Amino acid sequence: MSNFLQWAKSNPVTIGCLLLVLLALGSFVWPTGGLKKGVLDEAATIARMKRTIENKMRSTHPLPIKPVTGPGTFTGPIRETDLAELERIFEKMGTGYRQLFSNVLSINRYGLRNEQGQPISPHRPLVDRLFPQIPDAKRFNARQKYVDNLQQLYTSLQAGTPPTKAQIESELKRVEEDFRASILVLEGELTTDQKRELAERTVKARREMILSKARSIKLYGAPPTFFTTQPTGIFSISNLALSTAQPTDWDIWEGQMNLWIQQDICTAIRLANSGSRDGRTYNSVIDAPVKQITQIEVLPMYVGVPRTGLGAAATETDNTSTSPSAAPPEAGFTVSPVGTGRQSNPLYDVRLATVTLVIDPARINDLFDWLAQVNFITPTVNSIARIDKRVAFENSYYYGADEVVMLNMTLEFCWLRRWTAGHLTPDKAQEEFQNWLFNADPTQLTEQQQALVDAYKALSDPAQQLELIKKEYFDQGLMPDVVRYYLGLPPLDPNYAPPGSPSSPGTTNSFDAT
Repeated sequence: MSNFLQWAKSNPVTIGCLLLVLLALGSFVWPTGGLKKGVLDEAATIARMKRTIENKMRSTHPLPIKPVTGPGTFTGPIRETDLAELERIFEKMGTGYRQLFSNVLSINRYGLRNEQGQPISPHRPLVDRLFPQIPDAKRFNARQKYVDNLQQLYTSLQAGTPPTKAQIESELKRVEEDFRASILVLEGELTTDQKRELAERTVKARREMILSKARSIKLYGAPPTFFTTQPTGIFSISNLALSTAQPTDWDIWEGQMNLWIQQDICTAIRLANSGSRDGRTYNSVIDAPVKQITQIEVLPMYVGVPRTGLGAAATETDNTSTSPSAAPPEAGFTVSPVGTGRQSNPLYDVRLATVTLVIDPARINDLFDWLAQVNFITPTVNSIARIDKRVAFENSYYYGADEVVMLNMTLEFCWLRRWTAGHLTPDKAQEEFQNWLFNADPTQLTEQQQALVDAYKALSDPAQQLELIKKEYFDQGLMPDVVRYYLGLPPLDPNYAPPGSPSSPGTTNSFDAT
């Protein structure tokens, strides 16, 4: 040790250098250790944040109830404020949807209303309390009411036919007799001048006869005939009025749909012909946009439903769902040819009709607008052809001064099952009632509605509430079981025997899908 001290005293510079080296090493080691600890702490924090984010990304949150489609879930990060805002948006959408559906349902069920709020052409059953279980005592009565309604529909159009050939010949014969009497030549050959004057009188008489008829009606169209294998007239005559046998459930329902569809078409035409243009009121064929109905044909069956029906696949489904039926339709019935792509589904049924008429081409859009307003009818033009009015006049038709065309179109109708098929279950009726109750304006309730609300609120037992709704609010709809079976809906009668089954009661519950 003494030797080291002696050496240190002899080498102060060397000792100083060694001390500097030691101090440098110490100053390096101390901050590096602190930095290492900071890096490790930050890495641990990042790992915790990563795990938190991964957990949030994997976490599932219940969402507020969506309108129509019901409740749902969302997987991923979401804030509570976002959920609250989403709930507010969904509630607003739900209120709007329920109001819109209610308005559409009202038009679909009761038709377009006038300024006083009264239905112009409501869709009423042929006979009161005829559906869904059709009493035998009302079957022939329903047939007669169908005939009466079509005849009244024809009258409401203020339609008529041009003078017939026989009528014109009779009138021209009378003109000639009057002329001969005026010149005291009852028989024998007329002079050239007399022949020329007679020809002028007959041309004038024929023209006036045609014009007089045109001025007395709103449009041309032949009246319907019934109970014949070859019906005539502008209407599509259902099998309900083509057979003399007792009408089946299927015949009566098809007759009912046939009538409603044609009532809607004629209502739109009547409204189109009831307006004015450039200050000129539509008083007759000469002024009216729709000059003639050549033919209305209501096509049989339902778009999207196979000819054999969906009875084998009948399930109890939610009739407010927008999902199409799972049963594959047969070729030719897949979707509507109108171009909308619609087909019958648990929300509505799609029916088609074709119409051929003579119309002022400048007023086609007016007719389309009325079709949409009457019952959301969607038209598609199949063909349009110009009419030679001189040739038409030779056939005793006078359409006025405006250009006219022959228009053939297909019309698509959607019938909401909420009223044709009713509620499928009392539970759905209660759900709908509760939605209505939540959004109802207490100041706008009728006495009957208020009484139902009070009785419902007075009950605390859900089972009792359901019984009350089933008794007072549940709507079983109008469809007979044979139609429900065909569309794949559960029958109202638990003992219903489908067509072709051993216990089927025969033609009463059979349908002809050909």
